Amino acid sequence: MALKGQVWSIDNAFIDTTIWAGKDIAVLLDNDETRSLNSPFFYLAVARDGDWLTGGDGNWNGLALATANYPLAQVLVIGPQGQVHITGSGDRHTESIIDEGFSPATLGLLRGAQTIDGFPFVCGMKKQVYKRVDAHRWECISKEIAGGAGVHGFEAIDGFSQTNIYAVGWNGEIWHYDGSSWHKKDSPSNSLLTEVCCAGNGAVYVLDREQHLITGMGDSWKKEKTGLPVDLVSLCWFQDRLYAASTRDIFVLNDSSVFEPIAIPGDYPATCGKLAQSGSLMASAGERDLFTFDGTNWTRID
Repeated sequence: MALKGQVWSIDNAFIDTTIWAGKDIAVLLDNDETRSLNSPFFYLAVARDGDWLTGGDGNWNGLALATANYPLAQVLVIGPQGQVHITGSGDRHTESIIDEGFSPATLGLLRGAQTIDGFPFVCGMKKQVYKRVDAHRWECISKEIAGGAGVHGFEAIDGFSQTNIYAVGWNGEIWHYDGSSWHKKDSPSNSLLTEVCCAGNGAVYVLDREQHLITGMGDSWKKEKTGLPVDLVSLCWFQDRLYAASTRDIFVLNDSSVFEPIAIPGDYPATCGKLAQSGSLMASAGERDLFTFDGTNWTRID
């Protein structure tokens, strides 16, 4: 169902965004009223050709969005306890993330999601990582390292391909997956790692909680202060440049490896946070602002 003239940000917060089918902007929403009542809730909406399409809702909190190209082109809402809401291509249904004895119920909450080569991947506590290999079929690809004592796990995941994936998280840990096994990298940080971006230049960029940007590839890693007075929460490689966002600003890494703020004339977003890209378009979702960027112009969607 199309909703003309809908303004979500009046009484909803944007939690995450992703770009679907190259141009549709999917957003994960949390309602102000249900949040004030501490009542779990999510809503999925998709901006297409100037209209909003409804993507469904549920009575659990949404964690992140991902997309799938197989077996159907769809958008997925991932919940922290392994709930999945899926819509698109004339189909809408729910799934649960579980692979025999491996699941968020036994290992802890999920923390991040990413689409790699058209397949959704999710990661979480106790180093659990799952790949959606088919409808209603999730495979735990980290069985060799998942579980164990203590507080540890993955906060974010990204990959150059399904056989070249990086997951980062607690205690500064960086792990690489080659399609069959996991290998721990010698990280220059022991802080919580919150974000990872596998960039088009072959480098892997990672954020930690101590305002460092960690850069590496293979077994060579270094960390440098971002030089910013704010924490960065999101990274995105778009049109051969690394973009980053705090909850209030968007930055780009210049040729001198310095983050400089983006200027958006006339209508700068008051809130930022989540960045996503696909092809010739990047999206920025803050709590109350949704923008797109085509490499030249920034356009407010909400």
